[in-house]
Amino acid sequence: MRSMLPTSVLQLTGVLAVSLSVTAVLAAPPVYRITVLPVPAGTFTCQGTGLNDRGQVIGHCSGAMPFMPFVWSAASGMTLVTDPRFPRASFSFAAINNAGVVTGQRYQPVVARDPGFIWDVANGFQYFGTTGKAWAPASINDANVVVGNSFIDDGTFSWKVFRWTQADGVQYVKPSPNTVTLTYGVNNLGQGVGTKQNVDSRVTRAVLYDTDGSVTTLMPSTWRSSEAYALNDLGQVVGVMEAPQAQTHAFVWTLAGGIHDIDGRTGSRNQSYAMDINNAGQVVGKMTGVDDNGNYSESALYWDAANGMHDLKTLLDPTDPLSALTQLLPDPGMEINVHGQIALSGEIDGEWRALLLTPVP
Repeated sequence: MRSMLPTSVLQLTGVLAVSLSVTAVLAAPPVYRITVLPVPAGTFTCQGTGLNDRGQVIGHCSGAMPFMPFVWSAASGMTLVTDPRFPRASFSFAAINNAGVVTGQRYQPVVARDPGFIWDVANGFQYFGTTGKAWAPASINDANVVVGNSFIDDGTFSWKVFRWTQADGVQYVKPSPNTVTLTYGVNNLGQGVGTKQNVDSRVTRAVLYDTDGSVTTLMPSTWRSSEAYALNDLGQVVGVMEAPQAQTHAFVWTLAGGIHDIDGRTGSRNQSYAMDINNAGQVVGKMTGVDDNGNYSESALYWDAANGMHDLKTLLDPTDPLSALTQLLPDPGMEINVHGQIALSGEIDGEWRALLLTPVP
């Protein structure tokens, strides 16, 4: 899932130990089978960008309009979502919670302001962010708390973190002077994670945004740059860091243990990025590398504390005919739910497809 830190410290200290024990029972990494989501009529390619614990997958397809968002489930199939009030607009779905409420952004040609929204089947679109240049919701929790970023007409014209709720509307996380803030994830405690960047030094730090307005830096000040992309309900945070040796590696952070580099490879061209973590401590993301012949490659990664980091391609079920045909593409995003299912994109016969990976029982 792309808070009262003083009162939640004791909670998190206990549940982190539980999380590590849950992860430790994974004697071997999961084996995954692939479900290829259908491409609706009138569209050409589809990309998956998120899912919830009910197995509902969100993403977008390309067709007559640049982005046509969808919601898919095994029970209901593929549903394209549009708002007839804005026939020329495109919609981007960023995240879906366990009640099926989606958050995202509407944008259209010529119009200078792009509002955020929440949407569900029963209530349709509800927009927020009628002021400011652009709104980019990033994540939503089960209480319908939305976090994201806004480019505001306030004289500085820089991105700022916002939190939106039905009751309180938009609230900003006010950064210190000369600082740009971004957020990418929120958990069910209402905590968010992201980055803050000093405009003068250009140094970026991974941070935890708490519900009391406090901002906690997660990285040692001696390290160069870092970004936090997601956190779970146990307070574990994942992201990417640039270590003193100029290696760009995925990390997991906990309150008890601090920062942990989950990529044991050496070499500056062997890079990794942790993009999501579930409550079992399973992590997914992106990895790049160079083989002995100098060939560069990109692939999706899987990590857990018991089994370490793996190229997700190597965890595909070899008896699944799609395993040999599919190239996994972690960009533009991927997520893992509590059941270990992974939503991401893939390339099959040269075409982008939205995929759901499900562990073999």
